[in-house]
Amino acid sequence: MVSTKQLVISLCIIGLIVLGAIALVNIFKDDKKGVVNAAPLKIGFIGPLTGDAAAYGIPMKNAADLALSEINNKGGINGRPLVFVYEEGGCGAKDSTNAAQKLINIDNVKVILGGVCSGETLGAAPIAEASQVILFSPGSGSPDITKAGDYIFRNFPSDATSGNKVALAALEKGHKNIAIINEITDYAQAVKNVFKTTFVKNDGKVVAEESFTSDASDFRSQLVKIKNANPDGIYLIAQTPATYGLVLKQMRELGITQQLYTNEFASAKDILGTYETEIEGAIFAEPSFDENAPKAQELLNKIKNKYGEVGGALPPVYLAASYDAVYILTEAINDCDEDTRCIKEKLYNIKNREGIAGKLSIDDNGDAELEYVLKTIDDGKVKPLSSKTTNKLSGNAVLEKNPIKLGASLPLTGEGASFGEGGLAGIELAVKEINDAGGINGRQLEVITEDDQCNNKGGINALTKLADIDDVVAIIGPICSAAAGPGLPVIEAKGIPIIIWGSAPHLTLGKDFVFRTTPSDSFAGKFTADYLYNTLNKKKVAVVYVQNDWGQGIRDVFVKRFKEIGGEIVFDEGVSQEAKDMRSTVTKIANAKPDAIYFPAYPSIGVVGLKQMKEQGINVPIIAGDAFDTDEVIKSGYAEGVMYVIVSIQNPDDFQARVKAVSSNQ
Repeated sequence: MVSTKQLVISLCIIGLIVLGAIALVNIFKDDKKGVVNAAPLKIGFIGPLTGDAAAYGIPMKNAADLALSEINNKGGINGRPLVFVYEEGGCGAKDSTNAAQKLINIDNVKVILGGVCSGETLGAAPIAEASQVILFSPGSGSPDITKAGDYIFRNFPSDATSGNKVALAALEKGHKNIAIINEITDYAQAVKNVFKTTFVKNDGKVVAEESFTSDASDFRSQLVKIKNANPDGIYLIAQTPATYGLVLKQMRELGITQQLYTNEFASAKDILGTYETEIEGAIFAEPSFDENAPKAQELLNKIKNKYGEVGGALPPVYLAASYDAVYILTEAINDCDEDTRCIKEKLYNIKNREGIAGKLSIDDNGDAELEYVLKTIDDGKVKPLSSKTTNKLSGNAVLEKNPIKLGASLPLTGEGASFGEGGLAGIELAVKEINDAGGINGRQLEVITEDDQCNNKGGINALTKLADIDDVVAIIGPICSAAAGPGLPVIEAKGIPIIIWGSAPHLTLGKDFVFRTTPSDSFAGKFTADYLYNTLNKKKVAVVYVQNDWGQGIRDVFVKRFKEIGGEIVFDEGVSQEAKDMRSTVTKIANAKPDAIYFPAYPSIGVVGLKQMKEQGINVPIIAGDAFDTDEVIKSGYAEGVMYVIVSIQNPDDFQARVKAVSSNQ
């Protein structure tokens, strides 16, 4: 028989074993998830670790490794150590696609740091996006990455701003004839395209355009062509360190001394050290980063002490971005574990995060919003370039010397000329007031006006010219629905914002870039029908309308509404916009014996109709559209008593006085 003493001892031993087990469990317990998990947390890394591009990949790997070791020395994430799983990206899409597939499908990572090169990021992005794996690049700048996916992020700016900013700097310095030479890589070609688009759009001319492969060593044939083109300046965009330096060297050997515009690799230690003479005076843009700031110096010294070199072929900002990226990702993982949907939302919510590379915000596309600045090489050192073109990354850089071109599609001749004169007067007033107040971001507005003649053919000709030849950024008009209809699909396809006055209901349907500041005919037609039936107590109406988009559209709305509320349409006929005689129509109206007449027509045919109705002895209320609000109708002598529907404006006398002060068009 077991004694009481033995039983107590046994229970104590069991209790100690249980407590010990609980203690062991708690040692390895994930406090957030309540599960036992001491396994390392794996993060993928894609970058160029071999070949020429390793000059970029290895320094960025070192900066990331430094951050990872610091985090692990502080206990990792929720007690779990972090490890990188490295894969060769080859600075291109092919290797990075294979790398992403291995990391996701075999190594089961949920977060990947990379790529370094834009080609790597673009190659890995579809794989990561489809698997809902976070892909976070600390160094890829291609504009194409902006739309690469919902799980694709970067803390390095888009090259769109670099190319844009340098193009505007060249124009600001009066260099309007530029030769371009670029390496054939995703990164270099993307930056070149942005530069070229901005440069040409602001009246610059590309007088020569050459390219070279990453493994090339002789560029003399391309450079001779550039020299013979006699440019004001040269835009060099290269990515491979050895190639970049050789182009600089051979350029100067051939006596090409024009102003050099280039990319941020001009500030790399290897370039400044080896090609100090060749790179002197170069102008480039890079993310705002002060490598002499205390935190930046601390980081660069850590890297130098641990790895023996700092950057080499890479500007220091890339090292700072790679270091920051690891901390950014681990902060999100700390809150979300490996739940990538949660991590994604954490990244999207980053606003004004202070890092070594600068103050970071992530926009709705997963892009970094960082300040970009122009710099130059002066006496072998990187210095800020005094420039008016400094701007925020997510905005569009501006050049004060070039006006912003707005298009105006208006009827300046023909039937609707009186509308066009009034519209132009309002535009002239607004532009003068805006320009007198300093313009937009320091740029003046310039209006390019095209005559759309208030008809289909004139409208499409005017809108096409404004978009394709005049290269306007936005368009005001047409006033006439007939002029707007055929041309709007052209403008919509080009993504040019346009504000129309044309009131036909269908003009804005299904369009993202078409807006209007006047009410649709669906409002005016209903208002007129209700006014005639309910206010004037007219139950039988004759309708005569001009046969174009506007007349037909407002007639359709009116007739439908008038019938809905119990009215009777006793006559309904359209007349040509160019008609000179309405006697047969007027006779039919008289025979129909209406209580009132609805007459949406243009001024010329309106005057003809009113005159002949008076001659026929028709003496019933007539209500028209806003086209009757012109001197041609009012001063004709036939409009007395005619009503028309028009949009109300505040303080019309004050507005008219302002118009008269600045415009010959009234």
